[in-house]
Amino acid sequence: MRNFLTLLPLIALVSGCSDKENLEDKGRQADSAIAKARSDANAQQDKIEAKARIVEHKAQGVQREVKSDLKKVDNAVEAADAELKK
Repeated sequence: MRNFLTLLPLIALVSGCSDKENLEDKGRQADSAIAKARSDANAQQDKIEAKARIVEHKAQGVQREVKSDLKKVDNAVEAADAELKK
């Protein structure tokens, strides 16, 4: 019995190491999960920004077309006014 009692601190130390290793492992797993989540979020943000640039480019193209069409209408109105004044 006496030998067992002298081993108790050693057993506690060894079992404590196991718990510490488990906690460290869980901490590494959590860090890995956080890093992956950040990476995924950054990838999603990059995709959203790319889509926004595409939409902005298309909107600028439509805006140029509308300006061109308005210019044509203005020219047609001016030509019609000139014809009416003759």
